[in-house]
Amino acid sequence: MHRSMFRAATDAALLSLALLATGCNSGAGDGPSLNAVDDPSHTVFLTQARPQDVVMEALFEGRVYRDEKGCLRLEMQGNERHTAVWPYGFTLETRGGELHVVDPRRRSIGRVGGSFRFGGGEVPGAESLDVTEEKRELARSRCPGRYWVVGATDLRS
Repeated sequence: MHRSMFRAATDAALLSLALLATGCNSGAGDGPSLNAVDDPSHTVFLTQARPQDVVMEALFEGRVYRDEKGCLRLEMQGNERHTAVWPYGFTLETRGGELHVVDPRRRSIGRVGGSFRFGGGEVPGAESLDVTEEKRELARSRCPGRYWVVGATDLRS
């Protein structure tokens, strides 16, 4: 193989790898690219509209993942699709190339796709959530199903 042809083939291969690594997609489909997992703007992050004095105290231990529509769901038995509703003041941030749920003191309480342990409880529909109307509509349209209102996040194993 001639040296210039080898260089062209190498450059094309490197470009292909770079496009795959950056999450290039065709833009088809309703939801965000599955390669956009590390970008908070592609994730539906529901938070309560105001601080709560009373919280539910059931225990969730398991994985929180981002589904094909960008919703943060709890991995539960059966076909239940619970979307997490985080406490007021929580944010979603990229840290080290991964999405983390961060509390108001800037501590990561878990990595999306990883294991979480927190209190809370289930509510059957978006109308039961204490969220802004904009977030309620987002929940109804992109994250239908049941919701888990996250309570205490500082639980020890």
